[in-house]
Amino acid sequence: MKLSHRSFSRLSGLLYSSLLVMGMVSLPVAAAERESVTTIRPLMLRALAQGSAQGVLVGSGAQTLSQTYKTMAPILVDVLRIKQFVDPGCGRLQVTTRQAAVTNRDSKGTFQDTPHAESLVYTLNFCRDGSMPDEDPGVSKDKQR
Repeated sequence: MKLSHRSFSRLSGLLYSSLLVMGMVSLPVAAAERESVTTIRPLMLRALAQGSAQGVLVGSGAQTLSQTYKTMAPILVDVLRIKQFVDPGCGRLQVTTRQAAVTNRDSKGTFQDTPHAESLVYTLNFCRDGSMPDEDPGVSKDKQR
């Protein structure tokens, strides 16, 4: 079954709302309560050590994205350790970035739609030394989050 973007968004929202009500997830930390970062690396390191980290992207990278998408809304970043690898200081992280009031452009560069919230979620293997190892065959099952 193939879902449209709108159907997927509704389904994702329903799932998140259900998990929130059941207490399995928490609401994101407000931008004012987040650490300001110019890259996501400090958040990834904190998530490896503590299980999760929240920040707001600032600096030239954030300014470029805000100009590109015609919004001044903060870029929120949440990092969650979803697996702790046997190798100390390494794990699998889920990174979620969100920004409100984003306006997309068409192939000619013309702004196309009304402002809306956008998010990007991805996972990666990461170690505190900065390396990105292949999947750890010895994932410690007792340390998964």
